[in-house]
Amino acid sequence: MDCRDARRELRRPGPEGPSEGALRHAAACPGCRAEARAAALLRLGSGGFEDTARPRPGFAARVRALIASEEATTSRAAAGRVDGMGPRGAWSGTLDRLLRPALACAATLALLAALLFARIASSPASADLATLAEDDSVFEALP
Repeated sequence: MDCRDARRELRRPGPEGPSEGALRHAAACPGCRAEARAAALLRLGSGGFEDTARPRPGFAARVRALIASEEATTSRAAAGRVDGMGPRGAWSGTLDRLLRPALACAATLALLAALLFARIASSPASADLATLAEDDSVFEALP
């Protein structure tokens, strides 16, 4: 049995688990041994088979209640009477909380960029590359 077949059998779900040939191969092959350990842990942690997975009791009632509350909120928003949100709708509070800090950060960055540009622009006009290289202390240290 090769690694591909052994790993396919090791991953196979169900109560019977892998075959004897796959277990013998896993005992001899280090990669398949790790795969067998992982598959065994997954089987232990799954708590059963896929057909037993069901929603908890009361799930449908909770979903219906949530949909009804959202419909009520949407109808009040359409009428412009959302509690504490004003006539603009349900998103106005959320957008205000997100946009105000973002606009403040953008204004601060724009102001810093303008000040940096003004500082660079106010440097002497004779600051061409040759003058900067002659006045640089790094070049004075060279022999």
